[in-house]
Amino acid sequence: MPMFKIKGQIYHGAGSFLPFDNADHQFLQLYFIGNAEDEADRRCAIITNTRRQIIFDLQNIFHEHNELVQVFKTSLADDRKIVIRADKTPVGEHARRFNAQTVVEVAIVIVGEQFNNRDIVLHRRNEQLERVSETHRCYDALQYPILFWSGQEGYNFSIKLINPVNGREGTKKVNAMNYYAYRLQIRQNQDNLLLRCRALFHQYIVDMYAKIESERFYFLRFNQAKLRSEEYVHLRDSINNDGNAQNVGTMIILPSSYVGSPRHMFDYAQEAMSYVRRYGRSDLFIAFTCNPQWEEISELLFVGQTSKDRHDILARVFRQKLKSLMDLIVKDGAFGSVQCIQLNGRNEVCLMRIF
Repeated sequence: MPMFKIKGQIYHGAGSFLPFDNADHQFLQLYFIGNAEDEADRRCAIITNTRRQIIFDLQNIFHEHNELVQVFKTSLADDRKIVIRADKTPVGEHARRFNAQTVVEVAIVIVGEQFNNRDIVLHRRNEQLERVSETHRCYDALQYPILFWSGQEGYNFSIKLINPVNGREGTKKVNAMNYYAYRLQIRQNQDNLLLRCRALFHQYIVDMYAKIESERFYFLRFNQAKLRSEEYVHLRDSINNDGNAQNVGTMIILPSSYVGSPRHMFDYAQEAMSYVRRYGRSDLFIAFTCNPQWEEISELLFVGQTSKDRHDILARVFRQKLKSLMDLIVKDGAFGSVQCIQLNGRNEVCLMRIF
């Protein structure tokens, strides 16, 4: 089974529009070769065993319909920098100053202007890579041009929740988890391109999950005061015992509500011990696994797909099956009256005490 794994944090970078002398075009620079035939030949030379006609058709689609590619090609006429704003209307600026463009044009950026660290600053020629923030609104289109062939915007911090009753925009904002859960939904009479991309879909969902985790870390990092991190006993004891508070650095406290954090695992261990002390040892240790051949999974697959192509279906069917099993044991009392129960963080393993 093909897999896409990550470890740590994902970094995405963007280089300059043009390569230096005696250097070959690569990555973003491939769009500026000039000749469509030469561009297709260069792409096929970088990635072998590809069908040239498919590559040629795809690059024509990007040149004709992708808004980002069109803006990049227009900016090549000038030797200055181009900035893709992280937000259309930065905080504190006039609302109409950063309206979406209505014609194909590029605003030239004044040299020396300060930009937000989440903005994408691209140069005509530059040796340094510009890091693309995973929370930038153009991140999805830049990283997955085939999935978002027109250059449409992805997730950003400014998306507001919509009231499903009246269709009006609310005051609360959409978080990354809700946004990508919405993108992965199966809807009647509507085809979702993401669900048909197989291995690329796997990479997309793993990458977006890393973005969700990054957003959670951002919130915890910049809202330590709300979490009252200075009140944690172990942190104060560590500073008092070491005697040198200068070596601590910037401490970021992960609360027990963050799944997988040390305090989260510590709380689960303490709860398990308290259950044993109060009710005695558990009677059942249940590990529930998923069968990819379940009928509920097979009937939701598209033509030509297998279960390994749709991890979203596997996860949802597994979750429903697990809830049915828990209801059978806990509510229906299949093994007797349940006195206590504890699920782990991923709801796969549980401990039970039954009388």
